[in-house]
Amino acid sequence: MHESESEPTARAILDTVERLLTDERTSATRHRYARAEARFETYLESLGERMLTDAGVAMLELERSIEPTAALFRVATGEDLLYALSGFISLERPARLPVSDVRAQLRFAEETRRYIIRRGLVDASLHMCAIWEIDGALRRARGALRSRGGVSG
Repeated sequence: MHESESEPTARAILDTVERLLTDERTSATRHRYARAEARFETYLESLGERMLTDAGVAMLELERSIEPTAALFRVATGEDLLYALSGFISLERPARLPVSDVRAQLRFAEETRRYIIRRGLVDASLHMCAIWEIDGALRRARGALRSRGGVSG
């Protein structure tokens, strides 16, 4: 990333990923990805400041003093999201969650990882362990879904 560019916030990244996945898609597909994004946001909120770097924690305190609503998503960066993804993917899925929603959730997580790497929001060589953790979590989640009879690839 060039010095003159500001780093996109988690809010901007998540909105872009949802848009990439839903442009010109059916209403049902758009709703599935919106629910996946909402579940990821709920997970991130449950982590709170624990998902941030030390500098991010200081920024969060300042941001909350200005406007507390959704402050975490205005402060968190691609790096923060990258490290939160494997935990989100590894969450136990309620049996009542439709398979199509689980697939959308996994695809949303995978596309978030890809977007962060593709845009150069992190140096992939410095974060290879986190990337491998995400890929492993995706493989395990998809394997569990296949054994449930619900997904290919």
